Amino acid sequence: MKPRLRKSRFRCRRRCVSAQSKRASSRTPPERQTKVLPIATTKIFIQIAEGEIFSMSFTVGQPSLRRAGGASWKAWCLFILFFVFALYTFILALSGCSPASNPMQAITPAQPPMLTVQDVQTLMTQAVDVAEQMNEKINVAVMDREGNVLGVFRMNGTRSAGPASEALLGEIAKARTAAYLSSNQHGFTTLTACYITRAHFPPRANNTVAGPLFGVPFSQIATSDIQPNGGPLPPLGPPQPNPRNIPGLTSISGGVPIFKNGALAGGLGISGGSDTFVANPPNPPVASNLLNNMFIYCEGVSRDEVIALGAVRGYEVPNDKRGDTIFLDGIQLLYANTSAPNFNFRLTWDSLATRGTVDPNFPIQATLPAKMPMEGEVIMDASHDFRMKDGALLTAAEVRQIITQAVTRAGRTRAAIRRPIGSPARVFVAVSDLDGTILGIWRMADATMFSMDVAAQKARSAVAFSNPNDAMGMQMRTLLGVPAGAPLAVSTRAVGFLSQRYYPPGIDQGAPPQTLPYESGPFYQNVDGVFDFTMQQTMQNRAPFQNGLQVFPGGIPLYKNGQLAGGIGVSGDGVDQDDYIAAGGTIGFEAPASIRTDQYSYKNVKLPYIKFPRQPELP
Repeated sequence: MKPRLRKSRFRCRRRCVSAQSKRASSRTPPERQTKVLPIATTKIFIQIAEGEIFSMSFTVGQPSLRRAGGASWKAWCLFILFFVFALYTFILALSGCSPASNPMQAITPAQPPMLTVQDVQTLMTQAVDVAEQMNEKINVAVMDREGNVLGVFRMNGTRSAGPASEALLGEIAKARTAAYLSSNQHGFTTLTACYITRAHFPPRANNTVAGPLFGVPFSQIATSDIQPNGGPLPPLGPPQPNPRNIPGLTSISGGVPIFKNGALAGGLGISGGSDTFVANPPNPPVASNLLNNMFIYCEGVSRDEVIALGAVRGYEVPNDKRGDTIFLDGIQLLYANTSAPNFNFRLTWDSLATRGTVDPNFPIQATLPAKMPMEGEVIMDASHDFRMKDGALLTAAEVRQIITQAVTRAGRTRAAIRRPIGSPARVFVAVSDLDGTILGIWRMADATMFSMDVAAQKARSAVAFSNPNDAMGMQMRTLLGVPAGAPLAVSTRAVGFLSQRYYPPGIDQGAPPQTLPYESGPFYQNVDGVFDFTMQQTMQNRAPFQNGLQVFPGGIPLYKNGQLAGGIGVSGDGVDQDDYIAAGGTIGFEAPASIRTDQYSYKNVKLPYIKFPRQPELP
């Protein structure tokens, strides 16, 4: 009896398909017959951010031919295929393609782009070409994403070390800043770094809180035991006119990210023209205030910036990933104070031989083999092995649980700095022991490089200020009137609240009638100034805190059975997002509510503990 297809039924059995295929073949001319495909079974593994891994399989059977006007079994099977694919894509979007209950199951990203020797030479040639057409003498540095210097070129006649202020205008620090603060999904310049690290946000708006990354210049120092490519701090005492005495990160214009094939490949830095500014008619800045305006307000168009923007032609950040496409708290970030010059390039690499030399300390080379894992436990070399391990009170299994919880939450957290909008956060997560020893660091795919050092700083800072036996913890208890030895849970948000230039944060004037001078927080250091690194200078010989402390959110102490057991640090997105992700890691290891800093006040102002963003999770 001839099988009948009921239009209202959605059933596909192999015998029906096979029978119809045979009959169709017998009635169809050879030139119109369809080749019979073998049965193929495909299995798709779908990962839910907060759940288990499960699999879905489907079988594509042999297609059949039907007369015109009838529903084809081939069409039904194709419909099933596309339906499953759409469902798979939708679920991955919800999960953020991030690790589930075990971060080891994370999806492996593609290899990052590499800069070849020819790429480095091209970038340097373009930089010298633009500088020559602007009648400037410059130094140019190119760095890969991990902070390895791929070469430094110095033009003949480049000024030598001058006043102390020039010691921080280094091309290497600028290249590092642009590379470290960017990712495949966003590009930040040194001016972006300036904009988000000043005492006000935005810098010119009085009576506003500090920039979200206020304090990040205190990271990436050369004595860090966390990352190997930091910059040296100036020595204690009066600053020395040494161009190598620059911090790991800088906020001076002239550093831009390098993108290749649409992905982050490194950073480029220019120095040599920062004291020469392009006029901004009709109101150019007063010459005597140029550097001050740059340091404090991120204003003025420097020649370094113009040259850097011109040098990366062909390696620019895609327009939809530039820092000025990103808004934090409704405020558009700064990417550049000018546009790239529209010069015609005239020089070749060989022609540079008469215009300067390659610094013998930094010969031209291609991107070095990656030491940093694209995703997973951070194991770079024997000195930078941050596999999860036991601590004084936390076991390796508990460290893994804490990190897994944080990574899982990050995978469903709406990123503040990534494009396109709706992307999940990508962060580093670090756990510190009571003595500052790092018990584990995890990197999510494409997390910004500066965040590894900062995540460890945050974890250590939360421990140091919470520990009654640590000098930092003693100082905090004295400040808040907490008895010596009493438990006190201190987050890095609370430390940062007490470290700002204006206290309370966001209030510039003194007490009513507001005619008194402003007051700074008790832990304030002059991060607007360029040489005040006293805290890090004193910490760099205090193992295991030699990478210094940190004063912006994302570090929370960990408690076990009511006892301080360690700290977690998260870095890589907006600071409220960092707090939210870190808090996810503390589940089961939270501080008792009664001992948190939000139960205390300083000078009649209640302190914060953690703060979450509005609607933090992706739909």
